[in-house]
Amino acid sequence: MAKIQALLFDCDGVLLESEKFLKKEIHDWLLANYSNFEISFDDFYKTTRGQAFRHTINYLNEELNIKVGEDFFEAAENIFFSKYKSITVKMNNIDEVLNSLSDMPKAVCSNGLVDLYADTLEHHGIKHHFNTFFGIETTQNLKPAPDMFLQAAESLNIPIENCLIIDDSYLTGVPAGKASNAGVVVGFASDEFVEDYMMQDAGADYIIRDLIELPEIIKQVNKG
Repeated sequence: MAKIQALLFDCDGVLLESEKFLKKEIHDWLLANYSNFEISFDDFYKTTRGQAFRHTINYLNEELNIKVGEDFFEAAENIFFSKYKSITVKMNNIDEVLNSLSDMPKAVCSNGLVDLYADTLEHHGIKHHFNTFFGIETTQNLKPAPDMFLQAAESLNIPIENCLIIDDSYLTGVPAGKASNAGVVVGFASDEFVEDYMMQDAGADYIIRDLIELPEIIKQVNKG
């Protein structure tokens, strides 16, 4: 296994936590405005977590046959942009972990909006740890396509084989990491809905429940 020389992080669910809070707001709005929307929050969140917004729309329209209209798009946009920064919290131990890995170049690779999440990282005092940022504005094919991770490795001038990817989504990020041929893909099972087998089936080389475990994995890999 090649030595790890760079780190590629997902944002929400890895560096920051906001998705569960935002999805709860959206779920409550759907319950109040669409009488045929009856799915529980747990099922809604488990099915849509880690996915781009367009996949949530497809899920509502095609699988649940809700056929959301323009009112939904306006409500979701308002919830997202008005509450993202205020509702977001840093993941446990993120400051300690980033400080301990300060000698490694890092990128953030998210299916979200770079302008929004980078501003929020700065708000929480951790943006300076990262060299470059990728998202909807930078990448046409989002995760589970590997493009974003390949772009990030190229931007850092590090072969993808020498990159470690850490992502919390077994639906998008972990498969994208494996498809990129990254040296190591870490599945971060950061909430109670994720079972280890989900990460294993998606191709994770390692599975962690707390970011504090990450430096030891890097140390083990680089020892050979």
